Amino acid sequence: PFNAPDPKFRLNCHGGFYEPESQQLPGSCKDWYCIQKWVDIENNDYDITWAPIEAPLVQLGDINTSKWLDKISLDNGTIMSFMMNNHWWTNSPPSQSGRFWVNYEFTIRRSPFDPISANDFGWNAHVPLSGTFVDFDSKKEGLNEDRLFNSFPENIMIIGMKESESGKGIIIRVLEIAGKNTDFILQFLNRGFKNVNITTPIERIVKKLDIKNNSVVISVKPYELLTFLFEF
Repeated sequence: PFNAPDPKFRLNCHGGFYEPESQQLPGSCKDWYCIQKWVDIENNDYDITWAPIEAPLVQLGDINTSKWLDKISLDNGTIMSFMMNNHWWTNSPPSQSGRFWVNYEFTIRRSPFDPISANDFGWNAHVPLSGTFVDFDSKKEGLNEDRLFNSFPENIMIIGMKESESGKGIIIRVLEIAGKNTDFILQFLNRGFKNVNITTPIERIVKKLDIKNNSVVISVKPYELLTFLFEF
C-alpha cells in the first residue's frame, strides 16, 4: 500500500488513461483492472506513478476477487498486483510452480498529476534505452552522428519507427498523450521530403500532406494515434 489518504487513481489503458469508477461504463468490471504502462495515485500533497513491468493485472484498494462490485470506493493507496492468475482453468493449468521474478518501478513528485510525466516514466520503465558497443578502431570513415529531426512537442510521443513495407521510406507512428489538440511543424535535418502521407496502421495511404520549405504541418487530435509515411 502507498501512503496516500484520499487518493485519486488514474489507469493507463489503450494509449490514454481513465479514473476507475467515475469514468467507467456502468456494469464494467471493478474487481480487476488490466493496465498498459502505469497506475497513478494522486492526493493533495504528492503524486505517485507506479509501473508493473511483467504483471499488469491489478486490484485496487483491497483484494476484490469474486466480489462482482457494482461500485468501487477507493479510500486508500493499495495496489494488488497479480503475478499469476489461476481463477480460470478451462485451457490453462490451475496452478503454476517454481520461482518467479517480477519487476516494478515507481516514482513520486508533487501534485498535481501530469500525464506527460506519467507517460514518460511508464514508457521508459517498459522500453528502456538499449546500449550498443561500437569498436571505434573499425568505425567506418565518414560516419556522422546527428539528430534525425527537429524536436517534437512534449505531449506527442513517438511510439514506433521503422522502414516502410514498400521500402520507399520510413514509417513513424505518434500518439498524443495529454488530451490536447496539437499542431506542429516537422522537419528532418539534412533530409529533403519527396512525399509525406498519413497512412493506416497497415500503411495504406489515407491523405497526402503539403510540403513547404522542406517541412510539413502535423495536426494531432487529443489522444489520437497517427501513422506517417515519409519518402525522401
